[in-house]
Amino acid sequence: MKKSLIALAALATVGAAQAQSSVTVYGIVDAGYVSSKNQSATATVDKNLVQGGTLSSNRLGFRGTEDLGGGRTANFVLEAGLGALNAQSGNNAFFSESQSSGNRTTTVSVTDRKLGTIGAGWGMVATHTTRLIADPSAGANMPGNLAVAVGIPGTVSANAGTGVTAQNSASSNSALTNADYSSRANQIAYQSPRINGLQFTIGTAVNDIQNQGTSLDRTGTSNAMSYTVNYQAGKAEAAATYSDGKAKTGTAGAESKRQSTSVVGKYNFGPATLAALYWEDTIEGNGIQGKAADVENKGIQIGLTVPMGKTSLIATYADGTYRLGDAATNAKRDQKGMQVGALYNLSKRTTAYAMYGSQQRENATRTFDAKDKAVAFGLRHSF
Repeated sequence: MKKSLIALAALATVGAAQAQSSVTVYGIVDAGYVSSKNQSATATVDKNLVQGGTLSSNRLGFRGTEDLGGGRTANFVLEAGLGALNAQSGNNAFFSESQSSGNRTTTVSVTDRKLGTIGAGWGMVATHTTRLIADPSAGANMPGNLAVAVGIPGTVSANAGTGVTAQNSASSNSALTNADYSSRANQIAYQSPRINGLQFTIGTAVNDIQNQGTSLDRTGTSNAMSYTVNYQAGKAEAAATYSDGKAKTGTAGAESKRQSTSVVGKYNFGPATLAALYWEDTIEGNGIQGKAADVENKGIQIGLTVPMGKTSLIATYADGTYRLGDAATNAKRDQKGMQVGALYNLSKRTTAYAMYGSQQRENATRTFDAKDKAVAFGLRHSF
């Protein structure tokens, strides 16, 4: 149960000002059984796991708001991933020690009712949040969702081969359904107030690492800009995000360019909600590997949600192409993915679920379809 807490400082200070500050504690605990099969041209591995975070990644968060007066508020979010039952990484610590899932969000912002919100910190990028609009499972860690970067249970690292040029798994790499964009970043973002249904967001991610201990002045830089427009009217929602980034890494200071495009629409017809997404991710000159590591990943994804009392039936289908390497010498490979599931609400905060997901992609020689698939049964509690 979500609950508002009087800020701890109120215990030692006068309560008038502190009463305008609040902290909400929230989280998700998700655990269940997962059976997965991962098949490449050289190996097939079956796994049966008791695993956490399948329907929704486990997390514990604190969200705070302070009333500054005049229609302005100061806000913060601290959200950590929980590592318990994370059999995929072998990490059973209470808090996740994974670099990618440990710190989910750390942001601070100021909101003006008329001017919008500006904030900074580590959190989800606009590309990720826009694509989730079309995902009925809101980012379930299962095979089948080709557009959104989510984890695949039990995927064999050998399926991806050695290095980026040998990726033959059905996923972009050995752990994610789509690793061709970053789902989180250190960033500064501005979000406008919603006016007549329209809202605009612009963000910039900056990471400049100086290394004075070598002959190189700069050993790592990463800069990106993102632009989002979102429209909501009644039962309809539409959004588009474009991001453009550059990075320099390695001793040679080789530059890579990353671009992502996402266009999504969703409409609630009453008996069902239908969503559609077009996505495209490209990487040019991926570090010192040059054109051998170029990537073009694009396709269309359809999502459907059918509520039936306490039960919701969900389904996703994706169809696209994937090219790894120089476009002049490497053909596009077909890729397909699908998910189906049933979610039953035991209460407002507890959900039992059953899901199936699969995806496949032609390997580099287009002679074999690498496949990832999984079945999951579990229980999720939100508080």
